[in-house]
Amino acid sequence: MSKAPSSLRAALDEAKAVPRDALLGHIVMYSVSDGEYDRDHCAAEFTRLMLDAAYLPHQGRNIDAFRKATSKMDDFEYKLPNGDVAHILVRDVANDKNQVVRHLVREVKDANQRRLAYNQIGDCTFWRPSTSGGITQPGTERVRFHINASMLIDTELPGATAMVNKIQSLYERYARSMDDMKVRGMFRDYVSGLNAVQLRSGVYFVHVSRYDDLLNLQQLAESMSKQSGVTCRMDLIPMVDLESQRELVIEAFQEEATKALDGITKKITDLRASRKKITPTAWANIKTEYDLITNRAVEYTRELSITQDNTAGAAEVALNSLIALQQQMLKDTTP
Repeated sequence: MSKAPSSLRAALDEAKAVPRDALLGHIVMYSVSDGEYDRDHCAAEFTRLMLDAAYLPHQGRNIDAFRKATSKMDDFEYKLPNGDVAHILVRDVANDKNQVVRHLVREVKDANQRRLAYNQIGDCTFWRPSTSGGITQPGTERVRFHINASMLIDTELPGATAMVNKIQSLYERYARSMDDMKVRGMFRDYVSGLNAVQLRSGVYFVHVSRYDDLLNLQQLAESMSKQSGVTCRMDLIPMVDLESQRELVIEAFQEEATKALDGITKKITDLRASRKKITPTAWANIKTEYDLITNRAVEYTRELSITQDNTAGAAEVALNSLIALQQQMLKDTTP
């Protein structure tokens, strides 16, 4: 005889989720499989879900798409009408400030793997973007994938043309796609931007106040998975607002913040020890880093009702070091 469900279980079954006012936050994990993800689709989803465009990865470089597409053809092969096999070898021949050129070399072998011919049958050229007044003009890159029909045997042209069309298709796909590493970085940066606390590698805590953002990120992952045909998902595990759970998050946050503040102090110490002039830019960069950590601390102190701040000592040391760095910067920049 099965036990009757507890009142909590019954409430959860009815609500289909943990009520928001009972949540401390969520444990966040994401999984991005190897593959290619369409950046245009991702950008459209950012707009639809009203996500912060600052975290949308930059468009990939067309030169990288060119290199990747042409490299895919290295050792590509197709059958010739007489039964021999043509192996395509991609060879670099030029790489300068104006263009990158790769030759398509066709090696013909018979059924016994004897080489019957070895000659260039085409080329792939990428013209780098033009410049005007020393400024690069985006979008002015050009590519050409060319087959020299005179170097082919009779009836070989369709196979060679299909190969070139494939290179063109790969180039266009790679030019608008993001690899899995870039997508992982996007999710990592966005989750971190939600003031996440890293509990362990790849596992984060995000306070319930950022729940709507997390739901939108989860929808983004689901949409990208459907578009790409590979796994891209974000799991949100509810963390109920219990004292033990709160203490776990507070401990993880304070350990992370203390480590970050100690890192700033060391960075300042090393910079001053180098005896180099302290520039306003160098000081401003470290000040921005310090402000980011302290602003996170303010949010977590408020949201988690932290009464004993174990990061106070590290924060005071970092602040004193920052003040000393500012004084040295003023001295170094005063005529």
